Amino acid sequence: RTQHYDDAERTENSGAAPQLSSPTMTAQPIPRYVPRQPHPAMPGSIFVSIANYRDNETPRTLRDLYAQAANPERIFVGVFSQVVPEEDADCLPADGFPPSQVRQLYIHADQGLGACWARSRILTELYGGEDYILQIDSHSRFVQGWDDGFIAMLAQCPSANPILTTYPAGYYPPHRFGEPHTPILAGLEFNDYGVLLVKGIITDEFEFPPQPKPSAFLSGNCLFARAEAFCQVPYDPYLYFHGEEISYAVRMWTHGWDLFAPNDVLMYTDYVANRGRRRHWEDQQRWHEMNNRSFKRLRHLFRLEKSDDPEVIRDFARYDLGQVRTLAQYEAFADVSFATRYFGPRALNAQFPLPGQRPAASPDQEKIFVSIASYRDSETAATIRDLFARATHPERIYVGVCTQVVPELDAHCLPEPHPRVREMRVHAAQSRGPAWARYHLLDQLLGDEDFVLQIDSHSRFSQGWDERMIAMLYACPSPLPILSSSPAAYEPPEEIGEPYYSVCSAAQFNADGILALDSRPIHLADKPVAPLPAAFICGGQLFAPASAFRQVPPDPYLYFQGEEIAYSARLWTHGWDLFAPNEALVYHEYSLKRGRPCHWNDHREWEALNQLSFARVRHLLGTEPSHDAHVLAEIDRFGLGTARSLEEYEVHADLSFATRRIGLRAADGRFPPPLTKAARQRRQAQRQRLLHAPQETRETRNGQASRLTNTVQLRKELAVWLQEHRIKSLIDAGCGDGVWLQAMDLSALDWVVGYDIVPELVSASQALYGHQKGHLFGVADITRTVLPPADAILCRRVLETMTEQEALDALAHLKASGARYLLASNHPDASNENHEGPGFRPLNLCKAPFNLGEPVDWLTDFHSPSGVSHLAIWKI
Repeated sequence: RTQHYDDAERTENSGAAPQLSSPTMTAQPIPRYVPRQPHPAMPGSIFVSIANYRDNETPRTLRDLYAQAANPERIFVGVFSQVVPEEDADCLPADGFPPSQVRQLYIHADQGLGACWARSRILTELYGGEDYILQIDSHSRFVQGWDDGFIAMLAQCPSANPILTTYPAGYYPPHRFGEPHTPILAGLEFNDYGVLLVKGIITDEFEFPPQPKPSAFLSGNCLFARAEAFCQVPYDPYLYFHGEEISYAVRMWTHGWDLFAPNDVLMYTDYVANRGRRRHWEDQQRWHEMNNRSFKRLRHLFRLEKSDDPEVIRDFARYDLGQVRTLAQYEAFADVSFATRYFGPRALNAQFPLPGQRPAASPDQEKIFVSIASYRDSETAATIRDLFARATHPERIYVGVCTQVVPELDAHCLPEPHPRVREMRVHAAQSRGPAWARYHLLDQLLGDEDFVLQIDSHSRFSQGWDERMIAMLYACPSPLPILSSSPAAYEPPEEIGEPYYSVCSAAQFNADGILALDSRPIHLADKPVAPLPAAFICGGQLFAPASAFRQVPPDPYLYFQGEEIAYSARLWTHGWDLFAPNEALVYHEYSLKRGRPCHWNDHREWEALNQLSFARVRHLLGTEPSHDAHVLAEIDRFGLGTARSLEEYEVHADLSFATRRIGLRAADGRFPPPLTKAARQRRQAQRQRLLHAPQETRETRNGQASRLTNTVQLRKELAVWLQEHRIKSLIDAGCGDGVWLQAMDLSALDWVVGYDIVPELVSASQALYGHQKGHLFGVADITRTVLPPADAILCRRVLETMTEQEALDALAHLKASGARYLLASNHPDASNENHEGPGFRPLNLCKAPFNLGEPVDWLTDFHSPSGVSHLAIWKI
């Protein structure tokens, strides 16, 4: 393992700081990058970029950088010092380094325009053609041989265009070092302006791995790459601070550069903000204006909100996204959605694929298999011609057609010969319906394509449908997304109707108990910014990764009605999330005026097939179990999944198969976004704990600590505290059934809102207590949701039921709410030993890893055999 420091301080040179008389004191416009000649006799030269804002650590950082380098002669540094001359002499580099290898700019701190602006000036004015660039903060330390280490580590990355980046381990000035570790960057939250913030996480998997780990995010205080990366993707000087890192990560990635987390410790950073180091926003009265303009620029960059303000989009083409990979591909790779502010499990856990693995492949390399079940349809050939003609990359489209025809009558219904069209031809008399045809053509014709689009044989397409369909799928906030809805209409041969969007909805149960589906149209003017969550699929437009169809193939034993609701439930219970497209890319002929024959027109036995199919759907959905061998043929292969239950699907879809109930959301086609696996498991654990409480605890389902006899003193002290601190708004985060809190007189508060992850408890509390003034209840997962601002947040005996990481996430979200106080259970004697399973374990929030510090006050709480606990109070 690389050498790191002990607590001994190193000898520091002293010397006079240079006088601030340079003409570079004036804030200048951003110059263009001009390539310099590299150092021919010095291979492996490194340029180190240091933006110094009134930081007295800068001289020590610079001296340490050279002292610890294996080859200091190849290290060249650019320092941009923004200082107040009469106050900041100790912030200027003076000696302890080779003067000829350090290039400096100076300006008065009043003229500084932020970190991004400073970093851009360094790279455009001080960079001298070195082979590599390392960007760091002015408060950094290094291990011995850091320069050799970075170059060797970069060579280990499995990419032609690698970048190393992380939040380094910490140190405390002047030379006290924290535990050496190798974090990788993971998603934290979106702030109120939609800017994605990240954090460094450390697990056994990420601690000193054998090679650098793929990453999706970037840190400005440790960024190492070939100089080509910074020259090709210049730093944006018009950003201020928040959003700098995520925008540069996306820009680098879309330009074709791959991000990696280092697998060894090569440097340290001082993260302590309160040791007197000045911040730009503490000195500048205009920082709010610059920050707001920066946020607008970011929203323009991420295609969320187009701006026409010339100040916002100044020089934008130079700092735009790249063309090598798309923004949608980045979102799929990072498992995030900027439009919906979604974090997927890969983003939260920093689990990213290696470069070249999907979903990181370029769109023209991803192949689409189009599944067409054609029954005596003269539109088939025209449909295939149109899908190739309107594709951006027709060379990646492969079509499979199950042609069901009467040969002597239906020559006009056959597809035209094409090198990328595969056909299986069946006599119409042998056909057993659309579901049967869809299964067999996938089973026999699907190759190694990446995606499958299932359509009807009478369809038309929008220009660029293939690229837009893939981008839309990647925009879905789910690792397992499926796009489906009823397409807009057309009339043959080419009369395209008005394009519209739709979400599949529930229509009614027929006399046989089978749910028929409808759709809710969405006007073009109301186009959603991203695909909408859905609960039902439409067989005429179904797009997903090919793995979805391989894992959950269409059921060939179904006939027609019932096919879509059965497939919806099967896909969802196997873990696939359904979404409605937010672009009109496929058009469908709904009219039967041209005499297109249907299967039931030709087959007298269709009614028997239909009834057999109905019985199979009823068995599948649990409304009428069957023992008929014909009904149950291969039912295990074509049954429900085990990733999620049918009961959970009914809750998501807002319906009941047993009672034939169709809720408002089902009828209107309005559905909640999918839960992550972690959130779903947490909800299930809480439901199990609270809904299945033993009989002796039915006074309250929150456990013994929440019984009224055990909260008498707490309720008295809490009432006094609320009055003394003039609390007018209170959030109960993790309220459960709310019995003990609702036993208090809360009439002096303007409002009280209880949040819990278990919907049944929220509904019960709303019914019991919602009639009281200002009492509201809502469903929320506090590890994922930023709650509204309140005077105080109460979080009693909730964090103790979470894993360590979940508790840290919850605390971060509670802090982000903007509340004034946090009241949370605290156990002074707890060891904070981490656990991953369900159950209650005491936590001391004052100590690591939570480090909330000593509370400003505390209230008497429940004393159990496991130890003393208080309701501790912190200012947020």
